[in-house]
Amino acid sequence: MEILLILATLFECICLPAIFAGWRLTTVTLLWLFLSAVFSGIYFAHLRPFLIPKRKRERTAGIRMFAELDAAEALLGTVLIVIIALQISCFLFGMHLDADDAMYLGNATTALSTDTLFRFDPYTGNAVALSQVRDYVLSPLSIFYASVGMIFDVSPVILAHTVMPPVLILLAYAVYALLAGRLFKGRKEQLLFLLFLSLFHAMSFVSTRTLGAVLLLRIWQGKAIVCSILLPLLYVWFLDFEKGKNVWFLTFVTMCTACLCSFTGVVLSLLLLLCYCVVFALRKRGFKKAFFYALAGAPNLALILLYLLLVFVG
Repeated sequence: MEILLILATLFECICLPAIFAGWRLTTVTLLWLFLSAVFSGIYFAHLRPFLIPKRKRERTAGIRMFAELDAAEALLGTVLIVIIALQISCFLFGMHLDADDAMYLGNATTALSTDTLFRFDPYTGNAVALSQVRDYVLSPLSIFYASVGMIFDVSPVILAHTVMPPVLILLAYAVYALLAGRLFKGRKEQLLFLLFLSLFHAMSFVSTRTLGAVLLLRIWQGKAIVCSILLPLLYVWFLDFEKGKNVWFLTFVTMCTACLCSFTGVVLSLLLLLCYCVVFALRKRGFKKAFFYALAGAPNLALILLYLLLVFVG
C-alpha cells in the first residue's frame, strides 16, 4: 500500500512545479519514472525500516485468516468475494458516463495529444491561463492519467473508465479490511463488517453523492478516491498513532496523495488531521506529539495558500 502512496506523492511533487514551469508531459513522465525507480530502490533498501513500523504479522494476517476460517467464516468470505466481483464487473462490462468527463478526462486527453500541462481549454481548445483552471492545476490527477496512458499507450478515457476502477475498488476494500482489523479482534466480526459495507455500497444509489455511488459509479474521480480510500486510510493511521506506532511518514504520503487527487481532498484531509490532533492533544495532554503529527499536513496548507494566491493575484 505504501509504495502506491509514495509513487503518487512523487508525481505530485514533480508535476506541480512542472505545470508552472511550462514543462511538457513527456518530460514529467520520464522524470517520474526515473525518480520512482531510484527512490523505490533506496526506500526498500535503506529507508523503509526507519519510516514504517514493523508489520510482519499484519502482512501475513490475511493469509492466516483465510487459512484458518471455519465453515461459517468461509461462507461469509465467499459471499463477500462474490459481491466485490460483481461490483467490479460493472466497470468491466459497462460504463458510467459523467458530466465531469468533459473537464477531467478532457484535460487528460488534451495533455496527451498536445504534450502540454493545462495550457489549453479542453472545451474549446483555446489557450488558458493557469489561474483560470486553478481548481485542477493544484491537484493534477488528470495529468497522472495522461502520464500513465503515455507509458502504457492507453487512452486516458479507457484507463479511467475501465482499467483503474477495478484496481481502485480492490484498494478501497483493502483499506476497509485494515480498518476492520483495527476495530474488531474476531475474524467473523471483521468479515461481517466488510460484508455489511459491500451491501451498504450496493444499496446506496439514492443519490449520486453517497459513498456507495461514488465508489461504484465514478471511483476514478479524485473526490471519489479521497472519500472512498484516503480518508478511511487516515483513520487507520490515527488508530495506529493512538497505539504509539510511528505512522508520521504514512500519514504524510497519504496527505500528499489526497493533494494529487482533488482540491477537496486537500481541505478535507487537512481538516480531519487537525481535528484529530486537537482531540489527541486535549485528551492525552500530548501537545508536542500532536503538533509534530499535524506537520504531516504541511503540503495541504501550502496548496491552500497557493490557491488563495492564484485567486487574488492571478
